Amino acid sequence: MKKNKIILIHMLCLFTSIVWGTTFISTKVLLENIHPMKIMLIRFAVCYLLLWAVYPKMEKVKGWKDELLFAGTGFVGITLYYLFENLALMHTFASNVSIIISVSPMFTVLFVYFIYKKEKPGKNFFLGFVVAMAGIVLVELNGSLVMNMSPFGDFLALLAAAMYGVYAVFYKKLSDKGYSCIFATRRIHFYGVVCLLPFLWKEGYGIELGLLRQPVILWNLIYLGVVASAVCYLCWNYAIEILGAVKTGVYIYIIPAITMLTSSVILKEPVTWLAVLGCVLCIMGLVVSEKS
Repeated sequence: MKKNKIILIHMLCLFTSIVWGTTFISTKVLLENIHPMKIMLIRFAVCYLLLWAVYPKMEKVKGWKDELLFAGTGFVGITLYYLFENLALMHTFASNVSIIISVSPMFTVLFVYFIYKKEKPGKNFFLGFVVAMAGIVLVELNGSLVMNMSPFGDFLALLAAAMYGVYAVFYKKLSDKGYSCIFATRRIHFYGVVCLLPFLWKEGYGIELGLLRQPVILWNLIYLGVVASAVCYLCWNYAIEILGAVKTGVYIYIIPAITMLTSSVILKEPVTWLAVLGCVLCIMGLVVSEKS
Protein backbone atom coordinates (compact mmCIF):
# COMPACT_ATOMS: atom_id res chain seq x y z
CA MET A 1 0.00 0.00 0.00
CA LYS A 2 1.30 3.48 -0.87
CA LYS A 3 2.90 5.44 1.96
CA ASN A 4 0.85 8.55 1.18
CA LYS A 5 -2.38 6.60 1.55
CA ILE A 6 -1.32 5.26 4.95
CA ILE A 7 -0.42 8.77 6.09
CA LEU A 8 -3.82 10.03 4.91
CA ILE A 9 -5.63 7.30 6.84
CA HIS A 10 -3.72 8.15 10.01
CA MET A 11 -4.57 11.83 9.52
CA LEU A 12 -8.25 10.92 9.16
CA CYS A 13 -8.05 8.95 12.41
CA LEU A 14 -6.43 11.93 14.16
CA PHE A 15 -9.09 14.31 12.83
CA THR A 16 -11.86 11.97 13.94
CA SER A 17 -10.42 11.59 17.43
CA ILE A 18 -10.17 15.35 17.89
CA VAL A 19 -13.78 15.84 16.74
CA TRP A 20 -15.08 13.01 18.89
CA GLY A 21 -13.21 14.45 21.85
CA THR A 22 -15.35 17.57 21.58
CA THR A 23 -18.69 15.80 21.02
CA PHE A 24 -19.04 15.14 24.73
CA ILE A 25 -19.13 18.90 25.27
CA SER A 26 -21.63 19.48 22.44
CA THR A 27 -23.91 16.77 23.80
CA LYS A 28 -23.61 18.09 27.35
CA VAL A 29 -24.68 21.55 26.14
CA LEU A 30 -27.69 20.11 24.27
CA LEU A 31 -28.76 17.99 27.25
CA GLU A 32 -29.70 21.17 29.09
CA ASN A 33 -32.66 21.60 26.73
CA ILE A 34 -33.24 18.36 24.78
CA HIS A 35 -33.94 14.77 25.85
CA PRO A 36 -30.85 12.54 25.28
CA MET A 37 -32.66 10.15 22.95
CA LYS A 38 -34.06 13.03 20.89
CA ILE A 39 -30.52 14.32 20.45
CA MET A 40 -29.57 10.88 19.14
CA LEU A 41 -32.59 10.72 16.82
CA ILE A 42 -31.85 14.12 15.25
CA ARG A 43 -28.12 13.46 15.05
CA PHE A 44 -28.33 10.13 13.30
CA ALA A 45 -31.33 10.97 11.12
CA VAL A 46 -29.33 13.93 9.76
CA CYS A 47 -26.33 11.65 9.29
CA TYR A 48 -28.37 9.03 7.44
CA LEU A 49 -30.03 11.55 5.11
CA LEU A 50 -26.68 13.15 4.31
CA LEU A 51 -25.08 9.80 3.52
CA TRP A 52 -28.08 8.93 1.34
CA ALA A 53 -27.73 12.20 -0.57
CA VAL A 54 -24.00 11.60 -1.11
CA TYR A 55 -24.37 7.92 -2.01
CA PRO A 56 -27.95 6.96 -3.02
CA LYS A 57 -26.84 3.70 -4.62
CA MET A 58 -28.34 0.54 -3.11
CA GLU A 59 -25.99 -2.41 -2.84
CA LYS A 60 -27.40 -5.91 -2.61
CA VAL A 61 -27.10 -7.44 0.83
CA LYS A 62 -25.71 -10.97 0.64
CA GLY A 63 -28.36 -12.88 2.52
CA TRP A 64 -30.41 -12.52 5.69
CA LYS A 65 -27.43 -13.25 7.95
CA ASP A 66 -25.65 -10.17 6.63
CA GLU A 67 -28.84 -8.14 7.11
CA LEU A 68 -28.96 -9.27 10.72
CA LEU A 69 -25.31 -8.30 11.07
CA PHE A 70 -26.08 -4.80 9.77
CA ALA A 71 -28.99 -4.53 12.20
CA GLY A 72 -26.90 -5.80 15.10
CA THR A 73 -24.07 -3.42 14.30
CA GLY A 74 -26.46 -0.47 14.17
CA PHE A 75 -28.20 -1.50 17.41
CA VAL A 76 -24.97 -2.01 19.35
CA GLY A 77 -22.76 0.69 17.82
CA ILE A 78 -25.33 3.44 17.37
CA THR A 79 -28.39 2.88 19.57
CA LEU A 80 -26.85 1.30 22.68
CA TYR A 81 -23.45 2.99 22.55
CA TYR A 82 -24.85 6.51 22.33
CA LEU A 83 -27.75 5.77 24.65
CA PHE A 84 -25.30 4.75 27.39
CA GLU A 85 -22.98 7.65 26.56
CA ASN A 86 -25.69 10.32 26.58
CA LEU A 87 -27.26 9.00 29.79
CA ALA A 88 -23.80 8.89 31.38
CA LEU A 89 -23.32 12.58 30.52
CA MET A 90 -26.45 13.36 32.53
CA HIS A 91 -24.91 11.88 35.69
CA THR A 92 -21.21 12.71 35.53
CA PHE A 93 -18.62 15.02 33.96
CA ALA A 94 -17.93 14.97 30.24
CA SER A 95 -14.25 14.36 31.00
CA ASN A 96 -15.12 11.31 33.14
CA VAL A 97 -17.17 9.79 30.34
CA SER A 98 -14.42 10.40 27.81
CA ILE A 99 -11.70 8.88 30.01
CA ILE A 100 -13.72 5.74 30.75
CA ILE A 101 -14.77 5.23 27.13
CA SER A 102 -11.10 5.46 26.10
CA VAL A 103 -10.60 1.86 27.29
CA SER A 104 -12.88 0.60 24.51
CA PRO A 105 -9.90 -0.70 22.44
CA MET A 106 -9.31 -3.25 25.20
CA PHE A 107 -12.83 -4.54 24.78
CA THR A 108 -12.17 -4.70 21.04
CA VAL A 109 -9.12 -6.92 21.60
CA LEU A 110 -11.07 -9.22 23.90
CA PHE A 111 -14.03 -9.51 21.54
CA VAL A 112 -11.73 -10.08 18.53
CA TYR A 113 -10.15 -12.97 20.41
CA PHE A 114 -13.44 -14.55 21.48
CA ILE A 115 -15.17 -14.09 18.09
CA TYR A 116 -12.32 -14.79 15.69
CA LYS A 117 -10.45 -17.22 17.99
CA LYS A 118 -7.15 -15.65 17.04
CA GLU A 119 -4.00 -15.35 19.14
CA LYS A 120 -4.73 -14.99 22.83
CA PRO A 121 -3.80 -11.57 24.30
CA GLY A 122 -0.40 -11.68 26.01
CA LYS A 123 0.71 -10.73 29.51
CA ASN A 124 1.23 -7.09 28.54
CA PHE A 125 -2.40 -6.81 27.52
CA PHE A 126 -3.66 -7.98 30.89
CA LEU A 127 -1.10 -5.82 32.72
CA GLY A 128 -2.28 -2.83 30.70
CA PHE A 129 -5.88 -3.76 31.43
CA VAL A 130 -5.20 -3.70 35.18
CA VAL A 131 -3.44 -0.32 34.92
CA ALA A 132 -6.29 1.16 32.87
CA MET A 133 -8.88 -0.16 35.32
CA ALA A 134 -6.89 1.45 38.14
CA GLY A 135 -7.18 4.70 36.23
CA ILE A 136 -10.95 4.26 35.95
CA VAL A 137 -11.13 3.66 39.72
CA LEU A 138 -9.34 6.98 40.29
CA VAL A 139 -11.73 8.72 37.92
CA GLU A 140 -14.62 7.18 39.83
CA LEU A 141 -13.16 8.29 43.16
CA ASN A 142 -12.73 11.78 41.77
CA GLY A 143 -16.37 11.86 40.75
CA SER A 144 -18.02 10.20 43.74
CA LEU A 145 -15.79 11.26 46.65
CA VAL A 146 -14.23 14.56 45.59
CA MET A 147 -17.04 15.99 43.44
CA ASN A 148 -19.99 14.11 44.99
CA MET A 149 -21.08 12.76 41.59
CA SER A 150 -23.16 9.61 41.13
CA PRO A 151 -21.13 6.50 40.19
CA PHE A 152 -24.04 5.45 37.98
CA GLY A 153 -22.85 7.75 35.19
CA ASP A 154 -19.37 6.23 35.20
CA PHE A 155 -20.88 2.73 35.06
CA LEU A 156 -22.94 3.71 32.01
CA ALA A 157 -19.79 5.05 30.36
CA LEU A 158 -18.10 1.69 30.90
CA LEU A 159 -21.04 -0.06 29.25
CA ALA A 160 -20.67 2.31 26.30
CA ALA A 161 -17.00 1.33 26.01
CA ALA A 162 -17.99 -2.33 25.86
CA MET A 163 -20.58 -1.57 23.16
CA TYR A 164 -17.89 0.08 21.02
CA GLY A 165 -15.77 -3.07 21.29
CA VAL A 166 -18.65 -5.13 19.89
CA TYR A 167 -19.32 -2.54 17.18
CA ALA A 168 -15.71 -2.52 15.93
CA VAL A 169 -15.68 -6.31 15.60
CA PHE A 170 -19.07 -6.42 13.88
CA TYR A 171 -18.09 -3.70 11.42
CA LYS A 172 -14.85 -5.50 10.59
CA LYS A 173 -16.89 -8.60 9.74
CA LEU A 174 -19.04 -6.48 7.39
CA SER A 175 -16.04 -4.89 5.67
CA ASP A 176 -14.50 -8.34 5.15
CA LYS A 177 -17.62 -9.26 3.16
CA GLY A 178 -16.86 -6.57 0.56
CA TYR A 179 -19.48 -3.92 1.29
CA SER A 180 -18.43 -0.38 0.47
CA CYS A 181 -17.62 1.87 3.43
CA ILE A 182 -20.27 4.50 2.71
CA PHE A 183 -23.05 1.97 2.05
CA ALA A 184 -22.23 0.02 5.21
CA THR A 185 -22.05 3.20 7.30
CA ARG A 186 -25.38 4.41 5.91
CA ARG A 187 -27.14 1.11 6.54
CA ILE A 188 -25.74 0.85 10.05
CA HIS A 189 -27.08 4.32 10.85
CA PHE A 190 -30.47 3.37 9.37
CA TYR A 191 -30.77 0.48 11.80
CA GLY A 192 -29.43 2.64 14.61
CA VAL A 193 -32.30 5.11 14.06
CA VAL A 194 -34.91 2.35 13.67
CA CYS A 195 -33.80 0.65 16.90
CA LEU A 196 -33.93 3.98 18.71
CA LEU A 197 -37.58 4.70 17.86
CA PRO A 198 -39.13 2.33 20.46
CA PHE A 199 -37.16 4.07 23.22
CA LEU A 200 -38.92 7.34 22.31
CA TRP A 201 -42.43 5.91 22.20
CA LYS A 202 -43.59 7.62 25.40
CA GLU A 203 -41.38 10.69 25.11
CA GLY A 204 -42.52 11.54 21.59
CA TYR A 205 -40.50 12.28 18.47
CA GLY A 206 -40.96 16.01 18.06
CA ILE A 207 -38.83 18.95 19.16
CA GLU A 208 -39.80 22.54 19.86
CA LEU A 209 -39.02 24.66 16.81
CA GLY A 210 -38.12 27.50 19.11
CA LEU A 211 -35.08 25.55 20.29
CA LEU A 212 -33.78 25.30 16.73
CA ARG A 213 -33.85 29.08 16.47
CA GLN A 214 -31.16 29.22 19.14
CA PRO A 215 -27.75 29.26 17.38
CA VAL A 216 -26.02 27.24 20.12
CA ILE A 217 -28.52 24.40 19.83
CA LEU A 218 -28.78 24.46 16.03
CA TRP A 219 -25.04 24.51 15.37
CA ASN A 220 -24.31 21.82 17.95
CA LEU A 221 -26.92 19.55 16.33
CA ILE A 222 -25.41 20.20 12.88
CA TYR A 223 -21.92 19.58 14.25
CA LEU A 224 -22.97 16.26 15.78
CA GLY A 225 -25.03 15.10 12.80
CA VAL A 226 -22.84 16.21 9.89
CA VAL A 227 -19.24 16.39 11.13
CA ALA A 228 -19.09 14.02 14.11
CA SER A 229 -21.40 11.39 12.58
CA ALA A 230 -21.52 11.41 8.77
CA VAL A 231 -17.97 12.61 8.11
CA CYS A 232 -16.20 11.02 11.07
CA TYR A 233 -17.91 7.64 10.83
CA LEU A 234 -16.90 7.40 7.19
CA CYS A 235 -13.31 8.24 8.10
CA TRP A 236 -13.27 5.82 11.02
CA ASN A 237 -14.90 2.91 9.22
CA TYR A 238 -12.57 3.38 6.25
CA ALA A 239 -9.64 3.25 8.66
CA ILE A 240 -10.98 0.06 10.23
CA GLU A 241 -11.15 -1.52 6.77
CA ILE A 242 -7.51 -0.64 6.01
CA LEU A 243 -5.77 -0.69 9.40
CA GLY A 244 -8.06 -3.06 11.29
CA ALA A 245 -10.19 -2.50 14.40
CA VAL A 246 -7.31 -2.78 16.88
CA LYS A 247 -4.84 -0.38 15.19
CA THR A 248 -7.55 2.16 14.48
CA GLY A 249 -8.67 2.02 18.11
CA VAL A 250 -5.27 3.34 19.22
CA TYR A 251 -6.39 6.84 18.24
CA ILE A 252 -9.03 6.72 20.95
CA TYR A 253 -6.13 7.34 23.38
CA ILE A 254 -6.06 11.08 22.68
CA ILE A 255 -9.81 11.64 23.07
CA PRO A 256 -9.77 12.01 26.90
CA ALA A 257 -7.11 14.73 26.77
CA ILE A 258 -9.13 16.64 24.15
CA THR A 259 -12.30 16.31 26.20
CA MET A 260 -10.64 17.27 29.48
CA LEU A 261 -9.15 20.40 27.92
CA THR A 262 -12.31 21.55 26.11
CA SER A 263 -14.66 20.70 29.00
CA SER A 264 -12.55 22.77 31.41
CA VAL A 265 -12.61 25.74 29.01
CA ILE A 266 -16.21 25.55 27.75
CA LEU A 267 -18.12 23.80 30.55
CA LYS A 268 -15.86 25.03 33.37
CA GLU A 269 -15.54 21.48 34.69
CA PRO A 270 -12.85 21.21 37.40
CA VAL A 271 -9.61 19.45 36.48
CA THR A 272 -8.30 17.77 39.64
CA TRP A 273 -5.03 15.92 40.13
CA LEU A 274 -7.04 12.73 40.73
CA ALA A 275 -8.79 13.03 37.36
CA VAL A 276 -5.52 13.78 35.57
CA LEU A 277 -3.79 10.82 37.23
CA GLY A 278 -6.72 8.57 36.28
CA CYS A 279 -6.49 9.77 32.67
CA VAL A 280 -2.73 9.15 32.58
CA LEU A 281 -3.14 5.62 33.98
CA CYS A 282 -5.83 4.80 31.41
CA ILE A 283 -3.58 5.93 28.56
CA MET A 284 -0.57 4.10 30.05
CA GLY A 285 -2.63 0.94 30.34
CA LEU A 286 -3.74 1.22 26.72
CA VAL A 287 -0.16 1.75 25.52
CA VAL A 288 1.15 -1.19 27.52
CA SER A 289 -1.65 -3.44 26.27
CA GLU A 290 -0.76 -2.61 22.66
CA LYS A 291 2.70 -4.12 23.18
CA SER A 292 1.23 -7.57 23.83
